[in-house]
Amino acid sequence: IGEKRANLLASELDLHTVEDFLSYFPFRYENRSQIYTIQEITSTSAMIQVKGRISDFQTITKGKKRLTARLSDETGEAQIVWFRGIKWIQDSIKPNKTYLIYGRPNLFKGNISFIHPEVVLWDAYKAGYQAPFMPVYPLTETLKKNYITNKIFVNIFKTIIPEIYSKIPETLPDYLLKKYNLLSRAETLKHIHLPSNLALLEKARYRLK
Repeated sequence: IGEKRANLLASELDLHTVEDFLSYFPFRYENRSQIYTIQEITSTSAMIQVKGRISDFQTITKGKKRLTARLSDETGEAQIVWFRGIKWIQDSIKPNKTYLIYGRPNLFKGNISFIHPEVVLWDAYKAGYQAPFMPVYPLTETLKKNYITNKIFVNIFKTIIPEIYSKIPETLPDYLLKKYNLLSRAETLKHIHLPSNLALLEKARYRLK
């Protein structure tokens, strides 16, 4: 995760060791099981996922400086707006590629926009961990300003859990696991941080009660 991020996580959240990270649990989960088309956006009440091509970047200096781009699919168009991290966005997002964005849409006079959505390359999304229920971790404002997001935490757990899964010690005797049909501690930590479906997530949460 890099020295700078590691130092921030240590100072802001007191996370120093792998065990510290494993014990830092999400406080809720976002349902990301549905991907919308632009035409299907009719409300601003919920955070949603939209797949589309990002193009036509423009830096606007009149008023508050911002970067805008066009998001389009076969059903329509929307605008994406960034007020901060502009250089990072310009370096990271390649024009005319397909991305999956996640954010809350704004509707104004029939125009749809997203401000600072999460953005992931569609090919990377398909090849990686596709979470139907995305964990949401408590984050400080300092972490957010330094772009340490829930996605960073998910990536951390995608790295460390496969590496240490077989080494995670069990804290309950085998007879209790069988008697109460409990997940192992390793399975519990895996499905708390990287839930693959609702049933396993609920079993993991039950084990932690």
